[in-house]
Amino acid sequence: MDADSAIVNTECVPVPPTPSYTPAPGDVVSFNYDNEACRGIVFKDNYGSLVIARYSTASEESGWGTVNTTLMEVYHNLRKTGDATINLNGLSCSSASDEAKAYFAKQKSEASPFDGDEPDEHTYKVGDLVEFCWFGDWKTVKVTGTEESTGIPYKLLFKNGEFHYGSLVNLRSLSGTYAERQAKAVEFYDIKVGSKVKVVRKFENREGGCDVDFREKACYVGKVFSVTQIDSESIAISTNQVGQRFFPYFVLEPVK
Repeated sequence: MDADSAIVNTECVPVPPTPSYTPAPGDVVSFNYDNEACRGIVFKDNYGSLVIARYSTASEESGWGTVNTTLMEVYHNLRKTGDATINLNGLSCSSASDEAKAYFAKQKSEASPFDGDEPDEHTYKVGDLVEFCWFGDWKTVKVTGTEESTGIPYKLLFKNGEFHYGSLVNLRSLSGTYAERQAKAVEFYDIKVGSKVKVVRKFENREGGCDVDFREKACYVGKVFSVTQIDSESIAISTNQVGQRFFPYFVLEPVK
């Protein structure tokens, strides 16, 4: 059974760390709410309570929530985006929600990035390892499903076997040098000497910054081998023909 077939608890979500961002009046924010990518504006309502007026980028619905412990738990990946300050202080929640909807809908219709928010331009496919912003902390996750018709198009698998959902506003490609990216993949998949891996595709010489050539390796694609060595620039597998051959991490898929 390969790694994708492992039985996991899809009802659970990871326990979030303490949020690194504290909402302040005027902040323009982004977050996930009820499996939708949302934008929001923080303000003090006509009763003096700190509130976030939200707008769903997919359904185009608006709403609001008072900033408290409960809100911080259900507004996943809440963070400030850019330096823009929008003053909605003193408005009722309904009026502020309408103002926020108009502000974000206008940006969406102009097809320009939201203030200060430069999402990764990649489109990801099933099997890709990416980084997911979870309460300000970037976690390595695996894309296990895509859904283009929703505002949260990517189903993500955490290392501990739990699932969550993400979009381009809170995903990015693995960051760092080749060696740093390989280290993240090795840790996520728990690859060790002796682990079984499958060579899933061809690759270009020095692709992605690796220190490996592809020549004379096409015959290994689609086959399973044991890992014999892990260094900073490649992963070695054992073959029956010529002993060790070296491959970049991104063409190897762990199997069990």
